Amino acid sequence: MRRHFLTAVIIVACMSVTACGSSANENKTEEAPAAEESTAAEESTAAADETAADGTAEPEAATEEPEAAGEEPAEEFMPGSFVEYAAGKETFESFDELISYLKDGEAYTYFDIEGFDGQLLAVTDGTFKDLEGHNAAIEATFYGNVDGTVRFVGNAFSGGTAYPIRCDGAVIYAAGNHEYQSEFMGADGTALIVKDYIHVEYDESGNASYTGFMRDTNASDGDDIPADPKEAEKIFEELSGGLYDKPVMDFTIVGGDPRAGRDLPAYEYTGDDPVMAEVHRYIVTELTSHYNECDVSIPSVTEVYTDKTNKDDIVVYGDFWIYNYDLLGNTLMMMSGGSYPGAIHLKEDGDGYTVTSFDEVEDGSGFTPSAKRIFGEHYEAFEKAMSDDKKKEELRAQTIADYVSANGLSITQYQDYGWDPVQLP
Repeated sequence: MRRHFLTAVIIVACMSVTACGSSANENKTEEAPAAEESTAAEESTAAADETAADGTAEPEAATEEPEAAGEEPAEEFMPGSFVEYAAGKETFESFDELISYLKDGEAYTYFDIEGFDGQLLAVTDGTFKDLEGHNAAIEATFYGNVDGTVRFVGNAFSGGTAYPIRCDGAVIYAAGNHEYQSEFMGADGTALIVKDYIHVEYDESGNASYTGFMRDTNASDGDDIPADPKEAEKIFEELSGGLYDKPVMDFTIVGGDPRAGRDLPAYEYTGDDPVMAEVHRYIVTELTSHYNECDVSIPSVTEVYTDKTNKDDIVVYGDFWIYNYDLLGNTLMMMSGGSYPGAIHLKEDGDGYTVTSFDEVEDGSGFTPSAKRIFGEHYEAFEKAMSDDKKKEELRAQTIADYVSANGLSITQYQDYGWDPVQLP
């Protein structure tokens, strides 16, 4: 089972595309730093205090001048992307000017889309190499020249490196493990809108429920997907399956290879339990094969129970996570990852241990039945461990901190896309 993070999963607990028009999620933006306050007010206050000390009457407080009739109040600057934050503004004179604000490791690409007069520019603050060698991305912001001004026209987020952003010249595609979304140019030709959106959730019994809508044209409001889960599942699988025929957006990286000069040592278990040492080694070497290249992969093991009664079949029950990070300054940026709950079987092998098999909990509707079968009498403990997000995050942070300390690194925090950085303990 692979439960990818959004990005962009994603990753994003799940993928979303944000543009003008209907959207499943609101766009998150960083606030610009507040401007320094003028000292004029302080000087005025000091002068007033001096007058009061002399015994004269204090002057009445000055009142603000009312805005001139018909004048619009100044809008607060709210950057819609990392490049707007760097530039300190929301619009640009040209694509070249916008690109000039990109830092080394950030990237851009031009592309065409039906319904827009001219090319669009996509920018991203992080790329990865997909299986075909593209400089792919799980998030991107799109800009176009509208009436002589380069401005924001939409953005996209996918659910992890298994789902790079794609475009076939008519539609932009982004997806996640449990979500599909696409967008195309709106009817007015100035901003992107959501075309199709489907999200699936599973209840405690593993039953799927689907929500979403689909648009035939950019002038229609769209229709809800069928209420029948089987019909909705068929549509979801057809749309998701068709993604792999769509071209991946291939970005040009500013400053060359973003990994140059930032090699990190491979993760190694720092504890003193030889069984857990082999479990961690197995996660890093075997489970990372599902993901694209990153700077370092670090596991996080939530142990539910370990049965050592049979040295030829030692069983570690738990929720086994793998997180894949790229280094950005002093921050480990999580690029992808997944949860693999189940039971890892090991045998004693001389002075150490070797993994012999892994019973993995199934995804989707098979999750609960397979978990009950694999965990048996430990199922309730497994449920409790799975629901304790605070403990799992503390364990993750401590595992990273141990890795940093063991290798003498200057890393101070880690960050998931769309969330604030987390300081290491």
